[in-house]
Amino acid sequence: MVYSFPKPSLDLNRETPFFNDDMQELNILGACINGVICLYDRPFLISNQHPNDDLYRIALWNPEIREFKVLPTRHVHCPSHVDHTYEGFGFGYDHKSNDYKVVRIVSFWDDSIVGPDRSPLVEVYTLSTDSWRQIDTVLDASILSDPCKSEIYLNGAYHWLAYRSKQSWPHGDTELIISFDMSDEIFQIIGCQKETVTAKNFDIWMMYEYGVKESWIKQFVIGPLVGIERP
Repeated sequence: MVYSFPKPSLDLNRETPFFNDDMQELNILGACINGVICLYDRPFLISNQHPNDDLYRIALWNPEIREFKVLPTRHVHCPSHVDHTYEGFGFGYDHKSNDYKVVRIVSFWDDSIVGPDRSPLVEVYTLSTDSWRQIDTVLDASILSDPCKSEIYLNGAYHWLAYRSKQSWPHGDTELIISFDMSDEIFQIIGCQKETVTAKNFDIWMMYEYGVKESWIKQFVIGPLVGIERP
């Protein structure tokens, strides 16, 4: 991925409690919305053997007006038989309530099986109340959380690449797209076309009717490009 930027100076205020020497991997979550950027610093995988309530940190930042809001952390109880939790986040704007939201998806992983063994836990942070709340939903999939490769905010919804949970893997697609509408707080599962993945070619697909699996059409095949992992 190639970007071209002008050269304006940006003074990053390191006096905020978010920026310190203990940061592990600082990421920008999703898109810049109305000048607001969501930053988060956390490992992707958390071991149940070494739980830590403060492993993840999230902040909303408006560089133009120099306002900075560190979100409260919230501990999730991990069952004893679960070896790891995989956590992913999404940032978006609720146009109905004129509010910013962050969604947190926690998948529970047992190393003795292949795949998650239960529906993920879902929480939503709302800026106006400065609090997290758990929402009741049955999500039959686990997200692949990587803001640089597999996530996008589009049309008021946050999208992740995902895979089916353990119980449903023999039935239906294993790879799919999950979206979360920031206003209605509803998940939608979008199927992906089954395609053989190679290490040499890149296929570019376009969905002509949003949410309809059958509307995927392959537009381009780029390659072979030996030794290049991704665009």
